[in-house]
Amino acid sequence: MLIKIWTKYNVGYLPTSRCRKLRYKEEEEYMNVEVKEASMSQLTPAFEAESVMIYAYAGKLWRQSTERDIHVGNPENPMTALEALVYAGTKYSTYFGRYKDIFDEGTREQREDIVARAEKDIAGYLIVDGVLYKEASEPMYCIYTFGLGANHASTDLCVVNFYNSNISKERYFNALDYNKAVEKAIKIATRRGDTKSIDRIKNFTAIKVYDEKYVTRNPEKDHGNGNDFLNSIEAVVESSKNANEAALLTMVTMVSNKEK
Repeated sequence: MLIKIWTKYNVGYLPTSRCRKLRYKEEEEYMNVEVKEASMSQLTPAFEAESVMIYAYAGKLWRQSTERDIHVGNPENPMTALEALVYAGTKYSTYFGRYKDIFDEGTREQREDIVARAEKDIAGYLIVDGVLYKEASEPMYCIYTFGLGANHASTDLCVVNFYNSNISKERYFNALDYNKAVEKAIKIATRRGDTKSIDRIKNFTAIKVYDEKYVTRNPEKDHGNGNDFLNSIEAVVESSKNANEAALLTMVTMVSNKEK
């Protein structure tokens, strides 16, 4: 399916034959960009995470898109995701020429740059039997901690699709490691005194894996040890008897870290 994209780009030109320095003028154009299409019979179920189906197709993972993905919409006149994508292309386009480097006017985006950027973005969408799908990432588990322990806030097990550089690889688990993730989350909650979190962790809904070949995440190899300072704060919280003690020791740790 071709959708129309409103574009503006810079065209370099020489005002006269004697000029050596390019001048630029803005050109405006509505160009067509192709959104690839497929039928549901061509997609293979890969995961179900938090009630969202994720399919495999053409070497990528896909989930059904929503109007929110397109960042446009009107609550009084709701659109499907595909309608929103078409609408955004002509009304809220971001494909206007800009400087690749704001310090060098010689590197303004020209037509070929705009086309490449638009095609790259649109490649992240797929129309399946008339419904818009968006490229997805492989789901995995992550353990988050909040507050100062002792039920000041909580310990939570969540489904995520990206690594946070502040969080250690020890708190990430791939979609096949549900039991390990739950066990580790309970241990962390227990050490922190987040007793109210334990039942919620035990009842956390696992990611459904339809075919193990789509599980490629390996946190031990893919990720790092997280933020050293935040790790030290977490260690303080886990070793504290209550939230008040954790707060005092956290402040001491922060001051000590600042003085280093």
